[in-house]
Amino acid sequence: MAALSITEPEAVAKAVTSDNNEKPDLGYVVGNDTHSLVEKRKSMSEREFSDFMSQNILGSR
Repeated sequence: MAALSITEPEAVAKAVTSDNNEKPDLGYVVGNDTHSLVEKRKSMSEREFSDFMSQNILGSR
C-alpha cells in the first residue's frame, strides 16, 4: 500500500461544520486515504481488516 497522505485540518473542519450536515455524525470520511480505507473495510471481514491495518498501517506483525 502507498504511503498515507495527510489530510489538512481545514478539510476536516469543513466536513464537520458543513451546512449540509444537519445531523452531526461521529465518523466523517475526509481525505482520499480515508475513502479507500472505508472501501477496503467494506470488502473484508473484521479479522481481515484488522490484520490489514496491523500489517500496512501500524507496521506490526
